[in-house]
Amino acid sequence: MTRHLAHAIAAMLLAQASSSAFADAGALTRDELNRCAAQVQTLRSESARLTSESFDANAQKSAYDAKSMQLRAEAEALAPDDIKGSLALAEKQKRHNADLAAFNTKIAQLRRQITEINAVRTQYDQNCSNRPYRRTDFHGMPEASQQAMRAGLSDVAVPYFDEPSK
Repeated sequence: MTRHLAHAIAAMLLAQASSSAFADAGALTRDELNRCAAQVQTLRSESARLTSESFDANAQKSAYDAKSMQLRAEAEALAPDDIKGSLALAEKQKRHNADLAAFNTKIAQLRRQITEINAVRTQYDQNCSNRPYRRTDFHGMPEASQQAMRAGLSDVAVPYFDEPSK
């Protein structure tokens, strides 16, 4: 997990502790505004990174699927008495399975990160969206935070996974 995402998760957990008061309040306080800006910055950077990694993972999955089909075809075409060919194929399958295990570990980590960024988005939507804030608090924030709040999230697509049907 990146350091930026870890900070956003910590801020989100802190915000959750007071979420009922936070959500019922009118204007954002200075601290709330700063947390919201940090969430926007995290969502903008991490969503783009995780979306890119998701596309890369899909391409890798397709390549692994193609390799699996190739190995099955080789196994079917192999003569039953071809010991040397069988041993070579078994070694290829062993390497492929090890690669798949490493890939699955990477995908599990990606899924956790996507789940975490979705939690940040949910917290932002619950606690920050459509809430007014004081102009003096806004101008007191660092420039990067001001830019994040100006940019908002309308152009940010947070990646997510559809949960399998049970």
